[in-house]
Amino acid sequence: MKKKAAAALVQVIAFKPPGPKWHPVGEPTERPKAVLILAAEWRAKHLARIIPIKTASSKAS
Repeated sequence: MKKKAAAALVQVIAFKPPGPKWHPVGEPTERPKAVLILAAEWRAKHLARIIPIKTASSKAS
């Protein structure tokens, strides 16, 4: 029997002041919500990207 895949969490980071350097934006979230956050950062003229969050369950596999 196949196990149900857990939704992977991702973090949005943006290159913006102060610094300028990469800063996390918001809390770790699921990918569909992260894409909305990413779009908002791009509209604000900030470079942004989505990175995966390493969880304890992903390390055990």
